[in-house]
Amino acid sequence: GTKAKGLVFCSRQEEARELARLFSQKGHPAVALTNEDNEKRRNEVVASLVKGEIEYIVAVDLFNEGIDIPALNQIVMLRNTQSSIVFIQQLGRGLRKYPGKDFTVVLDFIGNYKNNYMIPLALNQDTSRSKDQAKRETRLPSFIDVSTINFSKIASEKILASLDSVKLDGMRELRQSYHDLKNKLGRVPLLFDFYQYGSVAPIVFAQNHGLASYADFLGKMGEDVNLSKYENEVLSFVTKELLNGKRIHELLLLEMLLEQDIVKQEDYLAQLKRHHAYVNDELLASVDAILSLDFFDIKQGKTTKKAQYGKLPLVERSNLFDYQLNGSLRSALDQHDFKNLFVDAIKTGLALNQEYDNQRQFTLYQQYDRKDACRLLNWPKDVSAPMYGYRVGEQDTPIFITYHKDDHEKRNALYRNTLADGRSLRWYTRVPRHLDSDEVQRLLNTRGMNLYIFVKRSDADGKQFFYLGKAKIQVDSVREELLGVKKKPAVGMNLMLKHPLSESMHELLFE
Repeated sequence: GTKAKGLVFCSRQEEARELARLFSQKGHPAVALTNEDNEKRRNEVVASLVKGEIEYIVAVDLFNEGIDIPALNQIVMLRNTQSSIVFIQQLGRGLRKYPGKDFTVVLDFIGNYKNNYMIPLALNQDTSRSKDQAKRETRLPSFIDVSTINFSKIASEKILASLDSVKLDGMRELRQSYHDLKNKLGRVPLLFDFYQYGSVAPIVFAQNHGLASYADFLGKMGEDVNLSKYENEVLSFVTKELLNGKRIHELLLLEMLLEQDIVKQEDYLAQLKRHHAYVNDELLASVDAILSLDFFDIKQGKTTKKAQYGKLPLVERSNLFDYQLNGSLRSALDQHDFKNLFVDAIKTGLALNQEYDNQRQFTLYQQYDRKDACRLLNWPKDVSAPMYGYRVGEQDTPIFITYHKDDHEKRNALYRNTLADGRSLRWYTRVPRHLDSDEVQRLLNTRGMNLYIFVKRSDADGKQFFYLGKAKIQVDSVREELLGVKKKPAVGMNLMLKHPLSESMHELLFE
């Protein structure tokens, strides 16, 4: 429009009156309104704004909702918004159509406050409590119907810094989301309910270090869930290892075993085929290792990780070609609470698996950690703890790269990873390594060596890396170099990605 018709949100009545005085003094007539003003006074001030007699209403605890002033063409935020709902309500006051009004100007003077991460969450209606998703929404343009949401680089950096310091999946936040969904459903919600109704991402419960399983969470919410120690251990395994849906094979077998006492291998293979899931002997051996818990039989201090999942195998072979649940697990399924939560975790994992390509071990541009790589490469044991940046296997080498180094004093800051043409990534072995080192020779000379490339933007992004596909070593780029202040030897080489990086992934990881 030709003249400002603005609504200013501030925190205190004294502040509102002083701002209205200063606005008017500067030639922009303004009136303060607070919750102490009666409805007649409010209507008079709104009418003055619409007529153009004043330019601004300075409000305290008013106009968040329940008020309609279509003529508003400017929203000014001068208060910390502690709620994404309130942020949307305030923003929405300026989004009604009005003759001669082509757009609304929003001036947020508090954009660098510690809760600014709520802005992308609010604009994207993101209630997932997933920090990874929030970061993606901040770094990349997002689309809602015909609207595009795009943050400037400076705004993104401020929001990302805020996200790094906040805990989105804290118990207080999860408790509120839980009670909201419980009130909506009229019953105790399960993980699949969170998936189905677009509330908290189910994986958030699995990744929460303070929770062994969803049963543990329900106990903290005051629900009466009666489980034995063994039942809790089994639920912890399914939640922590399978719920993410990154591989369908174990989930399908458990689902089949819920319906029948013995599953023949030929029936299992037929079910995998129906789900377009790849199969080979190494894969079947890996499924055995996971569901027998042998994969986790790695010593950690005085115990093994296997111990936290109950030691007993979930699935046993009655012979070479038949699968069955172990007797303790079969008996536990007679217990209503346990069966309900066990089935729910499998059902939710299968739903989350829809984001993955089951014909391949890894899905392009999905996120994985080092343990995921060990499992999905069908390795017999979880050797992720000593893996660090890579591990040269007999035929498979996963490579994990942190592109932006948070601390130049850290070991990984020695490696000057660079990306050229969206396809060629300069990469270095660990130090000290020489061209004739055993692992370097195996890397360079093993015929058919598969290189799997995983990249994350910075250490602040946690344990998850984006899978960028397979790569080949550019032979003429291989050379020994001296890195860091101490000039330690490493072997550098260019890795040529099979799939040139998409524009969005390039922006997300490398800009």
